[in-house]
Amino acid sequence: MIVTYGIVKPLVVSMVPAALNSFSNAALKFDGTATVEIPRSDALNWPNSDDTYTISLWANPTALPPYPEWSAIISNIAGGNGSGYCGIFLPPDGLWNFASNGQDVASGGISVNGSAAQANVWQHVAVVQNGVANTNTIYVNGVPGPANTRAASPCNSPAGFSIGSKDGDNFVGMVDDVRIYGSALTEAQVKELFAGKETITP
Repeated sequence: MIVTYGIVKPLVVSMVPAALNSFSNAALKFDGTATVEIPRSDALNWPNSDDTYTISLWANPTALPPYPEWSAIISNIAGGNGSGYCGIFLPPDGLWNFASNGQDVASGGISVNGSAAQANVWQHVAVVQNGVANTNTIYVNGVPGPANTRAASPCNSPAGFSIGSKDGDNFVGMVDDVRIYGSALTEAQVKELFAGKETITP
């Protein structure tokens, strides 16, 4: 899979999360227009409520979005009606958020909040959908937030993922070590990511 920059490239900076210093010496800095584009593929498209996946990243927002704005750190919103999406966002309430609108009649889409985001601080955010258990859980710095037990939801967007900005939801800040897994990581594995392990325990 070839990942490309958008029309505007993010800056490459050396301010990485302390946990990643042993294997990473660069992060990307976004100005609200810069993006990194991940092309759509079947491997990153989950059309069923019982699908499982994990999205993990480090983020350092320069500022929290003012009401009523949202920031999309990573998402695959296609725009328009009738398209499903999922992603990690910063909404106006300042709580790390995972939202999914899979056009699933049973759930109607889901939104799961984590703890409060902090400006100018590196935070690790991971979202785990366990389709078998019908849960979505958001972790911030290795600590799980409330699981949404009603709404494991499809993420069946016709668009690929964008890091930094999507559909007018612009992110200003730094992002590092974005990982997407086609499985539901355990809490122990998420804590390994937060601890900065380059390769997590299977």
